[in-house]
Amino acid sequence: MKRYVAILCYLLVSVGSFAQVTTETLKMKMDAANQMTDNPMAFLAVMPDLVAYYEQNSIVDQNYIICLVYLGAYYHATFEEQQALATYAKATTILQQKPYLQQQVPADVLALLHDAQTSLAYRNKTVKDQLSTLFLEGKYTQFFKQVEPYLQSRKAYMSNAYFSVSEKNRYKMATYFDKDLYFHYLLSAIYSSKDTSATGFLYDYILFYKQLQLRTSQQITQGIINSGNQALLDYYNQYKKIEKQLADSNPPASLPTDSLRNQLDHLGSLLALQSQLFADTQDVTWKDIQKALKEGEAAVEFVEFHFFKGELPQVLNVYAALIITKDCSTPIFKLVNTKNNLTELEVDKQSDWYDVNTYGNAMAQLFWRDLLFYFNDEKLSTIYFSPDGMLHTLAIETLPYSYTETTGQHFNMYRLSSTRNLVSKPTYKVPKTAVLYGDLAYRLSYQSMQKAGATRGSVYPLPATRQEVDTIASILKSEQYRVACLSKEQGTEQSVKKMDGNSPTILHFATHGFVAQEEGVDVMRNTGLIMAYGARIWEGKSVPLGVDDGILTAAEIETLDLSGTDIVVLSACNTALGDVTPEGIWGLQRAFKKAGVNTVVMSLWQVDDKATALFMHYLYEGFVVPMNYYTSYPLKRKEYYVQNAFRNAQFLMSQHPTYSDPYYWASFIVVD
Repeated sequence: MKRYVAILCYLLVSVGSFAQVTTETLKMKMDAANQMTDNPMAFLAVMPDLVAYYEQNSIVDQNYIICLVYLGAYYHATFEEQQALATYAKATTILQQKPYLQQQVPADVLALLHDAQTSLAYRNKTVKDQLSTLFLEGKYTQFFKQVEPYLQSRKAYMSNAYFSVSEKNRYKMATYFDKDLYFHYLLSAIYSSKDTSATGFLYDYILFYKQLQLRTSQQITQGIINSGNQALLDYYNQYKKIEKQLADSNPPASLPTDSLRNQLDHLGSLLALQSQLFADTQDVTWKDIQKALKEGEAAVEFVEFHFFKGELPQVLNVYAALIITKDCSTPIFKLVNTKNNLTELEVDKQSDWYDVNTYGNAMAQLFWRDLLFYFNDEKLSTIYFSPDGMLHTLAIETLPYSYTETTGQHFNMYRLSSTRNLVSKPTYKVPKTAVLYGDLAYRLSYQSMQKAGATRGSVYPLPATRQEVDTIASILKSEQYRVACLSKEQGTEQSVKKMDGNSPTILHFATHGFVAQEEGVDVMRNTGLIMAYGARIWEGKSVPLGVDDGILTAAEIETLDLSGTDIVVLSACNTALGDVTPEGIWGLQRAFKKAGVNTVVMSLWQVDDKATALFMHYLYEGFVVPMNYYTSYPLKRKEYYVQNAFRNAQFLMSQHPTYSDPYYWASFIVVD
C-alpha cells in the first residue's frame, strides 16, 4: 500500500493544490506518513484528500480505484461502516463499467475490495467467532488466553489511528471503542469465574482507553510544541484560530462554517500525523501505579459494563471496582452495584443521598462498605479513585462512613480522571496570581430577579458573590498573591478569552452556570458560565452578531490555552454536569481540562448563594493557612493542598449551625 500511495501523492504534488489543502500541506502529511512506517493508518488518513482531488478533476483511472478502495478501508477503520460500504460499492460499479481497469489495478487491491465487501469485519471474524464460542461455553481459562491478544491488537490499532486522524474522527472512534463486546465478555468472565489472572491486563486496558481522546489531544499539542518546527507551529496556530471561530457562540452571519470545518479537519489530521514523532506516548501499567503508591494507600478504577451470561446481557450497567494496594499480587476485582440500584432510590433532592439520616447509609452500602472489606482499615489512610459512567455525577467521597463523619473525612480521598495520574503528576506553577469573578452585571432588573430563589441557577443578582470574592482576595493578598477582581461590567466573556496563553495560577468564577442538554445538540455548546451582559440571551433579547454575548460556553473554553492555571474554582450551579461518555463528563470539566488546567472544583446541583460564599471562604483559607490551623480534622498530605483544604471546608460546613445539611456543601467535588 505504501508504494501506491507514494506514487499517487507524487503525482498530486506535481499538479498543485486540491480540496482546500495546499501542496505544502500534502507534502507534510506524506512526510509524516513516510516516517511512521509502523503506523499504516498514517497512509489511510491521506485517502479523503486524494479521492477529493480525483473527483473534483473528474479523473477516473486505476489510481482513483486504488484510492477508493483504501478510502473504504479508512472509513472502516474509523467505524464509519455505511460510508465504507458506499465507497466500496462505488469502486465496484466503476470496475464493472470500465472492465479494462481491472487489468491495471494491482491484484492485492482487488482482493482487499472483494474481502471487504464480503464482510467488513473480515480481518477479525475468525478470532471473534472463537472468542464468542469460548465465552458462551464457559471455557474461561482459554477465553482469557485469547481475548488478551485480541484486545492488545485493538490498543495498538487505536494508538496508531488516533495519531492519524482529526479530532472529529477521534471522537467518532471513541464512541465505538468502549462498546466492544469482548471487553464486556472479559469483565463478565472474571466475575463468573472468580479467576483473577486477567485482572492485571484489564486494569492496563482501562488505563489505556480512559481519557484516551483528551490525552491524545494533549499529547498532540505538546508534540507540536516540542518539535520546534516553525511550519508545524504555523499550522497549529492556524488550526487554533479556526477552532476558536467555529466555537464562538455568537458568530458573524458571514462566517463560512462548512469551509472552515473542512479546513479544521484537514489541519487536524496533518497535526496529528506530524506530532506523533515528538509526542510522549509512554504506556502506563497497573504495576506503575502500584510503585507510585505509599504504605496505607490504594488506587481504585471504577468501570461500567454489561454482565453477560450467555448471548444476551443479564444485567445492564453494572459497576465494578478494580483495586490496587501496595502489596497486592494482582488488582482485586469487586462487583459494586448496578445503575438500577442507584436510580431506584427516589429522593426529593439529590443531597438526600449524602444525608446519614435519609438515604446516606443506603448509598454508602452500595459503594464503600463492601469495598472496604478488601482493605485493612487500620492501615488504609488514602484512596485514589477514578469514576466511570453515572459515578461521575455522584459525590461518592462524601457518602457517610458513620454518623459522625463522611468517607472523605475518615480517609484521604482523591477523585482522579484516571489513576494513571499517580504516575505522571502535573507540575505546579510558581507565580502567585489570581483572577476572581463575582457580582457580575447581568443586565436584568433587580425587581424581576428578586422574585426567584437565592441559588446560582437562574440569571439574577448574586449579592453574596461580592463578599465572596472580596474575602478570597483578602486571604490571597495576605500570602503575596497578585489578585485581580473583575465584577459588574468588567467580568466579560472577552476578559476570559484574553487570558489565552497567559492565565493566572488561580481562576475563580462566582456566577451562574448552566447545562442545557438537548437531543442532537453538542453539549459543549450548551454548557457554560454566564458572564457580564449574559442575561440578554436568557431574556430573549437580540445581540449583534459577531460580538461576545456574555455566554462563555465549554466549546469556547476548550479552545483556550489555560495551562498556566493550577486551579479553577466554579462557584456556580451544576458545573460538574454534562454528557456522561467513556471519556468522562463532557461539559465544563472536559473544557477546562483540555485547556490545560490541573485541578477543577465544581458543583453537582444548584448551590445556595450565601452558603457557597462561606464554603469558598473556608476553602481558600485552607489553601494558605499553616498546616496545624484545623485542629478538629488535621491535614494528612501536604502536597495535595487543594483536596485537603476542600475536605476541611466540607467538615467546617457540616459543623455549622445553619449550613450543616449536605445540601449546602456536598454538591462540590474536586477533580485531579
